[in-house]
Amino acid sequence: MGVVERLLSRGRRAYTVRNGPAAGLRLYPAGASAEYAGGGNELPVQSAIDELLSPGDVFYDVGANVGFFALLAARKVGPDGAAYAFEAVAELAEAIGRNAALNDLGNVTVIASAVSDTDGSAELLLTTHPGGATLAGGQTPPDLRGRRRVDTVRLDTLVAQGRIRPPRVVKIDVEGAEPAVLAGMTQLLAAHRPALVCEFDGPDDAAVEAATDRFEAALSGLAYDVRTLDPSYEGSGWQVRHVVAVHR
Repeated sequence: MGVVERLLSRGRRAYTVRNGPAAGLRLYPAGASAEYAGGGNELPVQSAIDELLSPGDVFYDVGANVGFFALLAARKVGPDGAAYAFEAVAELAEAIGRNAALNDLGNVTVIASAVSDTDGSAELLLTTHPGGATLAGGQTPPDLRGRRRVDTVRLDTLVAQGRIRPPRVVKIDVEGAEPAVLAGMTQLLAAHRPALVCEFDGPDDAAVEAATDRFEAALSGLAYDVRTLDPSYEGSGWQVRHVVAVHR
């Protein structure tokens, strides 16, 4: 990595995304991948979200990191739509707000909590990789660097209380905590039938396949079709799969 890329990855300056559906957005990376600058980071995911959304729609970014996908969605849905960015790591949640302001996107709402199956609190495992934090109770990340108590919320609760609008698309990237997210949105799934874009990752194909199977089992009986997107990280040495689930 050259000097420019190192500066970008440390979040010392904002850059403008050059290509792809997010082209033209400005971003403070705050430790996230400098590949966002080129516009090719997880391009199949970008394209899927862009295709699923229309002006006026509502998007949930669960595990939003620095808000890249929330910004992409907010611009697409326009002022009559909304993007809710859920991020439990306080430093990243702050970066999302900063990035939304940088792009003059007033339809982005940052919720600095972990999405789960309970309303309360839980222990968050922090990682060296800024996007690897996950709730305790599953597999311990190999690059664990600390622990922090964070608030947890159920999507069903937030929608029922009228605190957030029901979604058209939900993106989930929570490092193994997907079952808890889905368990906390069963009423939402049944009533509003949003499209889902979900990431699964692990050290090998078996781990990713098992996570995908659990995801499909959670949607069993809800008339969802699940398809796998083209790979975003071929040859990386770490297995990553993105799937899209759309109601029939």
